[in-house]
Amino acid sequence: LYGAEATVSTQAGFGDYPSYHVKLVDVSCTYRTATRLHRVSCEIPYHRITAVVGPDEGGISIFLRVLGGSHFTKSMQIQGSVISDPHVGAGVALATNDPLVMNESIRDSFSFRLRIAAAASGRPWNRSRSNEAIERALTRAALWHSVKDRLASPVSHLSVAQQRQLKIAHALSTNPDLILLDTDALCLDPISLSKVEDLFWSLKDYCTIVLATHNMQLAARISDYTAFLMLGHLVEFDTTNVVFTRPANKMTEDFVTGNFG
Repeated sequence: LYGAEATVSTQAGFGDYPSYHVKLVDVSCTYRTATRLHRVSCEIPYHRITAVVGPDEGGISIFLRVLGGSHFTKSMQIQGSVISDPHVGAGVALATNDPLVMNESIRDSFSFRLRIAAAASGRPWNRSRSNEAIERALTRAALWHSVKDRLASPVSHLSVAQQRQLKIAHALSTNPDLILLDTDALCLDPISLSKVEDLFWSLKDYCTIVLATHNMQLAARISDYTAFLMLGHLVEFDTTNVVFTRPANKMTEDFVTGNFG
């Protein structure tokens, strides 16, 4: 079934920009004794939105963590090379399905991430600067006006949709160069999702975004490129228009049109 190599397009650079942000070369990943990625090679385009799609157990969440580097893969065994373009920044943020600390205040939920970022930059942590970063991140995540008067309230007081927006705000708070978003972080109501999608389009001028999702409509609507994974194998990687309208692989066509998965 997977004997042939994946269909992977090769992209040129954008003007003076690098052609890729991060590149995988023959990468395999073992997690909890099972191989979750099988010899994956591709380039994630710089300052573009890439959607990673696939069925449950397809490997899309593992793929996301591998892109983030060793900080997100400490319990995994990685073979092959994960290469960042030397001209891009090193800041990476990951928004996952992991639960939030519910008894923590909305404001304090940012503290650890911002303190780590301050230490990494060699600057002392500053509450005023931290408050500015929190307001900016919550505004970008379309959540500021809903929570600005209750930042001292516990995270548990937020709705499920607002908690997902908070995860996105956490990812944005340190102004990362690469933002990685796992599936449920984008399961929002239509109005909030529309605002976040607009945000992502504006952020492309400043960072690279990769989202792992089971939502084909979202992937088709928001991304520039799409990668399709099946049981840890990269089946196809191309522009989103090609993947959704004229894919090179029949398996890709069946998946994006809902014939399986």
